[in-house]
Amino acid sequence: MAEKPSESTLKNADGLNIFCRYWYPDNKDVRALVHVIHGVGEHIGRYDAVAASFTKLGCLVYGHDHVGHGRSEGVKVDVKDFQLYVKDCLQHTTIMTEKYPNLPVIAFGHSMGGTIAILMMNSHSSRFAGAIFGSPCVAPSQATPFLIFMARGAAYMFPQLAVAKLVVSDICRDPAVVEDYVKDPLVWHGGVKARWAVKMYDACMQIQAECEHKANYPFLLQHGSKDAICDIKGSDLFFERSKSQSKVYKKYEGYFHELDKEPEGEREVVFKDMEDWTRDLLDSLEGSKVDGPKVNGPKVNGPKVDGPIGTETASPSDVDVKS
Repeated sequence: MAEKPSESTLKNADGLNIFCRYWYPDNKDVRALVHVIHGVGEHIGRYDAVAASFTKLGCLVYGHDHVGHGRSEGVKVDVKDFQLYVKDCLQHTTIMTEKYPNLPVIAFGHSMGGTIAILMMNSHSSRFAGAIFGSPCVAPSQATPFLIFMARGAAYMFPQLAVAKLVVSDICRDPAVVEDYVKDPLVWHGGVKARWAVKMYDACMQIQAECEHKANYPFLLQHGSKDAICDIKGSDLFFERSKSQSKVYKKYEGYFHELDKEPEGEREVVFKDMEDWTRDLLDSLEGSKVDGPKVNGPKVNGPKVDGPIGTETASPSDVDVKS
């Protein structure tokens, strides 16, 4: 049985305390590190099941509540520069790789976390072995030029103004998950703020502009065909433009936004795809280390903690490309 996750904090470059969580594999011969990056308004505590998929493969999983989210400090769901999310993730990754050197690192990002993960991979891919992007936001829905113009004006005048609110029933098809989300005190229920919306839009436009030249690393892309929160057309575009020689796209017919929280009997294929891709990646990395250090060598007891302060689709379909 896997150890319970541990909790700690790190102080980011702006001096804010960031709440962190770590999940450990049963086997202390750790094969890899996995950085889980959560979406907007939620927190890292909602990723126990995702972490379990990786720990059973021998991975040490780490993540944190973004600034202004969950138990981390900062103005709720607001950021002056979207790159601040990326910088915190890179800082956390530096801490982990210094503590556990010579281990491959995989990034896993969901929703806004997928946006963050793509930006991070596009700029620092040499630090990672690959990435999994779950329902990433690459093409904001309903982002007409007029709405963007209005949002920029609102962001300048009233950055904290709520300009949209999540339709909670769109997150997944499991009523129990939706109810838990509504009752979760660590989830932000106040709506999308004007400045955040503009920064998110700009991040998506950056990804669209650079993915053809920078998204050349191994990745698994997962998206549900009925996602009403992050338009699947963004994933289609990203996959088509990427020049990666090792890219896999899994589309799930009829699935909503939170793939890992879809009803029992349907979410399992999502986890299996994640696990199969991760296992294949790690096997290929270990197979290539003929004379190098053993990847799964170091014995660990987990990070030191300071105490708590968080196309056509089948059903589902595969679009596997290793060109």
